[in-house]
Amino acid sequence: MAYNPADLRLPLWLIHLLDQLVAITLPLGWRWRIGLTRPGAMLLFSILGVWAAAFYSANNLLYLCGAMLLLIALGGMVQGVNMLRSMPALSPYIPPYIEAKTPWIVHQETVADKKNIGLTTICIAHAPDGSLLQLQWWCNGTKAWLRGRISSMQRGVIAIDELNYCSSAPIGLWNMHKQYPVALHIAVLPPPMPWPQAYEQGEHSDQRQAQEGDDFYDLRGYVAGDAPSRIHWRKAGANVEDWRVKRFAQYDAPHQAATLIVDLRMPAHADATAFEHLLGMAWAWFKHHQEDHLAIQEIVIGQSHYPCQTPAEQQACRMALATAVPENTAPLQQSGLYLSLCKTS
Repeated sequence: MAYNPADLRLPLWLIHLLDQLVAITLPLGWRWRIGLTRPGAMLLFSILGVWAAAFYSANNLLYLCGAMLLLIALGGMVQGVNMLRSMPALSPYIPPYIEAKTPWIVHQETVADKKNIGLTTICIAHAPDGSLLQLQWWCNGTKAWLRGRISSMQRGVIAIDELNYCSSAPIGLWNMHKQYPVALHIAVLPPPMPWPQAYEQGEHSDQRQAQEGDDFYDLRGYVAGDAPSRIHWRKAGANVEDWRVKRFAQYDAPHQAATLIVDLRMPAHADATAFEHLLGMAWAWFKHHQEDHLAIQEIVIGQSHYPCQTPAEQQACRMALATAVPENTAPLQQSGLYLSLCKTS
């Protein structure tokens, strides 16, 4: 009967010892750290045992066996260091913005490098605000993939000053850690909120009721909070991301405006939830214009103007929405599509 490695049962104390040994990482300087895997720890004990037996018996074969095992271990360490040193830049694959409570999932093919055959984990620890960045980069010599997710539970900005690259490739004996300094800022925007049928434009409150008959001119992606009656159920699948919502010309008329004014004043009757809902509506308007390639003249957020012509200007506007806080003064501009928690006369 063939030997099954699963039949090997290690004592519980030995497993705990291996876990404690694997948890130890030693600094090497220049942002490098090194640790052992379970197979690496067992190989280390084997090397020590072989060399102890060789010194005790002065057996040349044991010297040769110990030297070969030591060269294998050192060769794996050198290859692991070279692999992490030649890692491609992954910053271009990290998005400039995500939405709160919605993980950003990536599964993308990247540049392959024959020197980097193996699996590398790129991550930062859980931040105090609940954000998490964890990616895995895998290369088989001809193709490479980047997989992982970035998530945050609340609106704000994820500021990343370093990425921790960790890999046990190529032979699984050493856990090599390399910290790369970066300067990444990911805007975490509020979940997009659907617009109500009543809206305000300019200084005058213009209450318009959308006449939604059977005729619609287009479909858009589903946003949490959309009325079930507006969902095109005939084209709805099992995946919520594939749902489409009917768009009616009269209802979407205010969304075609080129200027949006967001009033950051929060009256006494409003709370933080209402403020986040307001910002979610502003983000839904911005996102709608981007997806439909509609012209945006500018967005006024409180006391600041944000043109949105270039990608850099659009990212600055996203950052402003991600970091917006209540203000006590009215917005600088009043002409345009107006969003406010305050009642207007």
